[in-house]
Amino acid sequence: MRGTEAPGGIRPWIVWVAGTLAFVAAMFSRTSFGVASLDAAERFGSPVSVMSTFVIVQMIVYASMQIPAGMLLDRLGSRATIAIGTSVMAIGQVVLALATSFPLGLPRGSSSVAAMP
Repeated sequence: MRGTEAPGGIRPWIVWVAGTLAFVAAMFSRTSFGVASLDAAERFGSPVSVMSTFVIVQMIVYASMQIPAGMLLDRLGSRATIAIGTSVMAIGQVVLALATSFPLGLPRGSSSVAAMP
């Protein structure tokens, strides 16, 4: 029969690898400001202490998105949720890369962590 696959096939492994890679990318995204905070402070013309706002926003959004992300996973499945999450993360990174001031870069904090459950 078409569309059925024996348990233990390769498809679950593909989804698992895609999810793992997306999670690793999310972790790098979340921790990147720890490494780049001095450069970001210089670029945005803000004190380093203000850069911690990015981390705070990330943690607030990360915590608040756990249940909605789980509901999305239940409704759409892992493949769609991973694709949506990775897309939102990529958009957030582009927004930050193109931001010329602190207020313009702040939405990146929410988009990069809202993406992954």
